[in-house]
Amino acid sequence: MKILSLHKKGSKLELENKRGIFITSNISKVFEKVRLELTNEKINQKISRFQCGGIEGRSTVDHLLTLNAVIDYNTVLGAPTYIWFGDAYKCFDKLDLKDCIKEIGKMIGWKDALLIRKMNENGKAVIRCPAGETGAIEITENVRQGTIYGPKLCSIATDKVNEISRKNITIIRNIEIESLIFVDDIMFPTSRKEGIEMAIGNCRSLEQLKKFKFNTKPSKSAVLIIDRRTKGQTVHIRTELKNGPISSVSEYKYLGEWYTQNGSQETSIKSRKQKVEYLLREIRKYGDVKKVGNMALEVRKKIYETVVVPTLFANIETWSNLTENESNALEQMQYRILRGMYEQPKARPTGEF
Repeated sequence: MKILSLHKKGSKLELENKRGIFITSNISKVFEKVRLELTNEKINQKISRFQCGGIEGRSTVDHLLTLNAVIDYNTVLGAPTYIWFGDAYKCFDKLDLKDCIKEIGKMIGWKDALLIRKMNENGKAVIRCPAGETGAIEITENVRQGTIYGPKLCSIATDKVNEISRKNITIIRNIEIESLIFVDDIMFPTSRKEGIEMAIGNCRSLEQLKKFKFNTKPSKSAVLIIDRRTKGQTVHIRTELKNGPISSVSEYKYLGEWYTQNGSQETSIKSRKQKVEYLLREIRKYGDVKKVGNMALEVRKKIYETVVVPTLFANIETWSNLTENESNALEQMQYRILRGMYEQPKARPTGEF
């Protein structure tokens, strides 16, 4: 396989800010796809309902709805919501091939599991960098990124966080909720501080038994307390992971959505507003009359439906308890986009000349 290095964010001089894109053989991908179609149902049946990554019919919306439901329920009870957000550090790099094959073998049988192992061992990688390509680097045993089975193996490994240590459950209207997982992102909401410490303890067991390591930077792994009755509070967590202690934060971005101490959507709306002018420029750029003639308005409408709406309004169906100001802000954002897209003058109040 070939590995390309793409800049992700921040300083281009920092290796941590680059993402490796893995290009593998199309022939091997076709073969893997066929095998996955034959085994996918067995895998999905064995993965718990708390893992939503890479599972057909599940998405980030499932976890966002669940988290918001817990927050709303605790608010009604007059209790704060403690939330643990954990991010497995370089998840693919920490996956143990033997352990992954052992786990998937229980699901699909050892014949198919050994076949997956053969596809991941004794490989060669070439890294493409600004100075050219390196020589072939031999990789004896590693879960290869860029493969069809890779995300499945990762999801199976992190799904064990609810099995390898103490049982930790939040109960909402007789519904039991354990740690929620999206591939390598782990989240647990509860009304008890002790529940948070147990959730972090389970992640520590994941580090010990599955060789994972969690990124303890506040933007990656942290504790957030949401209490709509107050301006927020701090909490001291008496535990830590391999990379150090866990921090408490005032806001956190989870699966693309911002959560804050007061439970409002102000930060999420603000981050969306910052994209409006850029999206307008792109709409006008690709829907320019000089480029597409009479189809300009149709092109702009298509871009709005396929790009703008998913970018600005994704996941808002999971929002609850919207204030009047927040609702008006969303409407104003849509109005600004549509008015600019069709190049209409700003509406004047009645009686203004």
